Amino acid sequence: MRPGARLPGERDLAAEYGVAHPKARRTTRELRERGLVVTVPAKGAFVAYPPEPKPDPTPEQKNLITVPSGLLLRLTPH
Repeated sequence: MRPGARLPGERDLAAEYGVAHPKARRTTRELRERGLVVTVPAKGAFVAYPPEPKPDPTPEQKNLITVPSGLLLRLTPH
């Protein structure tokens, strides 16, 4: 399915693949947790768009790190 395509309802998925409805529900939930499906209340579940690729860091950015406190540190050679 293409990104943005609406998935069939859980009961329809269960019938199509010959599985119990709870199995279809769990599978849809797992896909949502993995970021492969998004659910819009009162609209349905849709195939998620892939994330935008991150550009390669510049040489300047390669020398920066963020520590857990949120502080940005610059690495410098000795």
